[in-house]
Amino acid sequence: MPPTQKPVFVTALPPLRLLWPAGVLSALLLFCQLLPESGQLGLRYDRALIGDGQFWRVLTANFVHLGWGHFWLNLAGLAFVALLFAGDRSASRWLAGLLVSGVATSLGVYWFNPEIEWMAGLSGALHGLFVLGAIGMILLGEWLGWALVAGVLAKLGWEQLVGELPMTGELIGGSVVTAAHVWGAAGGLLAGLREILIWRRQRAPL
Repeated sequence: MPPTQKPVFVTALPPLRLLWPAGVLSALLLFCQLLPESGQLGLRYDRALIGDGQFWRVLTANFVHLGWGHFWLNLAGLAFVALLFAGDRSASRWLAGLLVSGVATSLGVYWFNPEIEWMAGLSGALHGLFVLGAIGMILLGEWLGWALVAGVLAKLGWEQLVGELPMTGELIGGSVVTAAHVWGAAGGLLAGLREILIWRRQRAPL
């Protein structure tokens, strides 16, 4: 690999640099949660309004929640992903993965689940980041990556065949849009495939 070329994955970073992207995202989520109801309604996924041209909702829907229970549950999920995977890649690559997973969540629902009129929350994007992190582990030769992929596939399969996990709806204060998890995971896979291509190119003989 040429000396000017940076590796895809970063495995030895100071602790603060490992976690600051998740901290910034947490602060953004808290800011959105503290907005008045009218402000939150202006950000959440709304199929009809997206069709009318309010395209920002495709992204901002990931940052608003149904209530504090939903907020804390997703914040816990973000903390889990950050602690498990934070050192696997640079902050810019995590940001790219977040954007791809978040947009894929909304667009997947918009194109393939027309029955869903509105939704909010980060869980779809979190599934994408989880898949992306697992792919990073696999590329680093860690068997745990395969186990995590199997785990998330089992969860998605359960949700599609049986329904939402027990008590999840009670915790978030509404129905779980399980389709969003599928499309978010697909976004993470898409971002992961791009990194696989970069990884293979960097390992190619000169």
